[in-house]
Amino acid sequence: MNGEKRKNVTHDDTIRLVRIAIKCADCLTDFDIIDDLYQEKESKYIKHELKKIFPAFGNYIDKFSSKFLEAFVGADDESQKDLQQSFRDFSDSMWLVNEEMTALFLTYAKARSIVIDIDEMNYTDEHLQFLKEICTEYADAVSKKYKNITQLKDANGHGVQDIVRGMDELGKSIMYK
Repeated sequence: MNGEKRKNVTHDDTIRLVRIAIKCADCLTDFDIIDDLYQEKESKYIKHELKKIFPAFGNYIDKFSSKFLEAFVGADDESQKDLQQSFRDFSDSMWLVNEEMTALFLTYAKARSIVIDIDEMNYTDEHLQFLKEICTEYADAVSKKYKNITQLKDANGHGVQDIVRGMDELGKSIMYK
């Protein structure tokens, strides 16, 4: 297709859309941990250049996942809950420094993972492109502010790339069964 994106949604793209929406919803859990501290002016990590992109990132992933998951929840509430729980279980196994750094690490990894899913799609629209832009902008701002974030490892030795790869594998294993 010479890099051109189609307007028709394929079966695989539908699966990716569900995976993206679930990742966005899961990312909100981590976002909320940081946002609570930020709102209470107790955040150690949302400073300077992150102050602008952080709320925009949270607002958009919330809108994107909410709109998309409304129909999914109405059609199959149990499957949606099971999928979200699978991603949550994966995230809950991570721990770095403190709760806020863990949440920052996970939002960064999930933003990168969402971008990978969008890039793999044949379908695109303005909502997906904006999601890709905001996730990229957020992840770039985090990695610029915290240059070592890509070097951090959890207690099990998992780094950001391992988390991104693990999320992609988890999503593919769930969604293609």
